Amino acid sequence: QMIRAKKAELITARVLVEIIIFVVVFVIIIKGSATLWKLYVTKPQTVTENSFVLLHKHIKYFDAETSDTFPLQVDNKHIIKGYDKEDPSKPDLCEEGSCLCINLANGNVLRCKQIESSINEDIRLSSSFEINPSEDVQNFYLEKDSKTSQISIHNG
Repeated sequence: QMIRAKKAELITARVLVEIIIFVVVFVIIIKGSATLWKLYVTKPQTVTENSFVLLHKHIKYFDAETSDTFPLQVDNKHIIKGYDKEDPSKPDLCEEGSCLCINLANGNVLRCKQIESSINEDIRLSSSFEINPSEDVQNFYLEKDSKTSQISIHNG
């Protein structure tokens, strides 16, 4: 009887250890799968994409009288570039008017978005409208040239 009880205790302890190991392995597999899913299946919003959306909004609603600063960051694989409607180097992805694009660091254009003014006036962008990669978030502001009516972006 005593031997049977000890054997039952050993089996119970062994089963308990196996259950604990199974749960730990299961949790590790689930966490690893979730990480891989995030990396390869869902496209995470990058700092560049977030900055692109924010900058587009600031240009669209730009008012020279109330120019404010706003934070932007571009990762080391991309550049955000603005193209004026009359810029001969404007990519094909830009249709009519001025547009904002996310380019690869090598210059290849990934995506562009037209810029339409919220007050129904032509938006003109300076030829130097560009945000280069940076390790840190930086503050920028927009400025309109009174002679050319072109909007430029400045760090500061």
